[in-house]
Amino acid sequence: MNRVTQMNSLVVAALFISLFGASSARALSDSKNSLFLCKLQKTVRTLRIEVGEDKNCRTIYTKQGVDDLIGSGQFHQSCVNIAENVRKNLEGVGWKCREVQSRSTETVLVE
Repeated sequence: MNRVTQMNSLVVAALFISLFGASSARALSDSKNSLFLCKLQKTVRTLRIEVGEDKNCRTIYTKQGVDDLIGSGQFHQSCVNIAENVRKNLEGVGWKCREVQSRSTETVLVE
């Protein structure tokens, strides 16, 4: 992955945070909208849960700036389970994942 693509991934994550607000991210089981940032060296991927107006949840995985809907459901816990499984799989092969909570866009870009 080249430097421009890496920066695009960071910008996507930063835009998500600014759109949903830093205060909306809490523990996965406590919040309807959640975001994880996962890093391996300088590569960044995101994993997030969104709940629409229809009350259905969607689990979305972002790789190289491209969103991929990896699961959805009527029950929030279904999306939490999907996100947790993907996070565990990533961490199992060396990725470092953390949930973004009360962080500013600038902090995410610098780290």
